[in-house]
Amino acid sequence: MTVNPRRLPLLRVLPWLCARVLPALFLAAGVSGVLAETPPTSANVAPASSTQPTRERLGPGVEFIRDVRQIPRPLVIAVVEIDLKQPGLEFVVTPGEPSGGRGFRAQTTSHFLHANKLRLAINGGFFEPFKATSPFSYYPHEGDPVDVLGLCAARGKICSNSKTHYRALNISTKGEASLIDEPAKAYNAVSGLPLNLDPKTPPADPALHPRTAVAVDHHRHTLILMVVDGRQPGYSNGVTLAELAKLLADHGGDEALNLDGGGSTTMVSADAKGSIRLLNRPIHLGIPGNERPVANHLGLTWK
Repeated sequence: MTVNPRRLPLLRVLPWLCARVLPALFLAAGVSGVLAETPPTSANVAPASSTQPTRERLGPGVEFIRDVRQIPRPLVIAVVEIDLKQPGLEFVVTPGEPSGGRGFRAQTTSHFLHANKLRLAINGGFFEPFKATSPFSYYPHEGDPVDVLGLCAARGKICSNSKTHYRALNISTKGEASLIDEPAKAYNAVSGLPLNLDPKTPPADPALHPRTAVAVDHHRHTLILMVVDGRQPGYSNGVTLAELAKLLADHGGDEALNLDGGGSTTMVSADAKGSIRLLNRPIHLGIPGNERPVANHLGLTWK
């Protein structure tokens, strides 16, 4: 049914406009960081064009790769490869903060990175409750109570252990990375859905979305963090789970998890002075550059 907003009372017109018109205007203008609760210091991302991947050393044993493609569609892929043999690396997972009967308080990935004085961070696992009706009607906001789905541990403290069909990436006290199911083994752990990297049996989800994923190589010497931007036609349209799996395998991944994606997909870094930079372009509420408050995160710093 077509709704004519002229026939609606004023108080009903405003929500209608917010829900349907404003997101489209923001997308058309390419606004970065508008309505984000605390925009990062730098959210500038170059336009997508087919080029060779660029590489940048973020820190000792930490390399950032930006891969821009036009085939099979416009894609912007951000990858960080971490040499786990490198001394001085320290991983951090969002600790629980019980509030309102739930285990965590939502915060953006940039806020998590800044609050913990980290050098790199990505969004973590799936969470609830969640809604995104319009830029003026969504949940959670910063500080709102939320629950993590699956296992979450921060420095050996179990913060969540629900939904057993999830698995967890665990970073041990020695900095060793593995996928686990048992809470007894968890030290720093974030959960996601298992992602099969075998090309003979690819994941079946054909939908194109922004994606966040983690993987470890066969020798467990390299941790791969990957985000793929999406829902931004002409810039980056997103990937299927099968395409995500192939991207991770191409970077040497052997076992992987699909973390919370969509509008949650975010990767941020900070320099030695604490200046924050978005390494991808998130799209919360249909607004490019707008970060979503999420339940937990995986972060890294180094000496």
